[in-house]
Amino acid sequence: MKVVIWHSASPQSTQKVTMHLDSQSQDSNWVSRDIIKKIGAEHAVSQLEKRISFTNINGEAQLIASEAIDLHFRRISGQKIIDHKPYSAKFYVTDADSAGLGLVLGNRDCHQFKFLRRVVAVSYFRKQTLGMIFPNSAPIELLIDSWPFRSRRRSKN
Repeated sequence: MKVVIWHSASPQSTQKVTMHLDSQSQDSNWVSRDIIKKIGAEHAVSQLEKRISFTNINGEAQLIASEAIDLHFRRISGQKIIDHKPYSAKFYVTDADSAGLGLVLGNRDCHQFKFLRRVVAVSYFRKQTLGMIFPNSAPIELLIDSWPFRSRRRSKN
């Protein structure tokens, strides 16, 4: 998803970037230090009380953050801004760009901003696995579980 991102202290300094949605990351939005530098917001980064670690979106690298920043963004399509009202979120700052995934929005904010819609489907036969489907380029998190009802047979006495 393409967004325009900025910090409130320098709203004129924006950057167009790709924001990746990570439905498996509960409370960890993160941004690379390179993006922070591009929007001129190095001065707005705050120190965390303790360092946090998390695995990147593809599960390959362990990332560590000791800083955070509040950023604003709007979705774009081509040159057109889609959102009238900007979104705001806290992002952990990491030095690793992690294979070009410089800006990631975690599960909680994905659902809060309605970028992902949760759909629960029921299978009558067996448990299915979690998957992501993308109809009309709108991500939907699909959870499929088995039907909780068990049939009981009556014995004739």
